[in-house]
Amino acid sequence: MSFVIAIVNEKSISTALQLFLQYRNPLIYIQSVSLLLLFLNFHPFCNQSLNSLSKNVFSIYLLSEGLGYGIYTLWASIMEISIILGLSFIFLLSAIAIILDRIRGGIFSKIMFLSKNK
Repeated sequence: MSFVIAIVNEKSISTALQLFLQYRNPLIYIQSVSLLLLFLNFHPFCNQSLNSLSKNVFSIYLLSEGLGYGIYTLWASIMEISIILGLSFIFLLSAIAIILDRIRGGIFSKIMFLSKNK
């Protein structure tokens, strides 16, 4: 209830965005239950594009969590300036995470190749 009252009372978009980005947001609980119910109805299948997308999403998650709360406040302040800039920031962060994951994968595969050929 305090979550809804804080949004109604606050005038600043960044404060409202920060409240929506916290883990106690009720939308997170609704989304997680919805995704659980959605995936319970799926039959196991192998889809290369879906597997590739899930690898990328995991790397984006790790990068954004590794940067901590500062990235969320920076994003909220950018969103206050312009929604287009905020979305561009998210796209840029995602692209950086995917590129770093590709580099990590290449290094890891070379290490595994060298360790097998010893």
